Amino acid sequence: MNEVGTMKVLELNENEDGNFTCVFDLDEKTTELAQELGLKLLLYCGATETKLDYVFKNILGETDD
Repeated sequence: MNEVGTMKVLELNENEDGNFTCVFDLDEKTTELAQELGLKLLLYCGATETKLDYVFKNILGETDD
């Protein structure tokens, strides 16, 4: 198995509106992978006209499809 890298949660703060603010510490390898995969996700969604909310809900099994 290939080692991906490390990602640590440094801070997790709940905001007044119920949302959270997270501060992460990523090593260089994980930073590059997150950027690559994030861009790839955005390009695929744009090319297929798929909304990001749908993708995330699908991953979590929250869709009716």
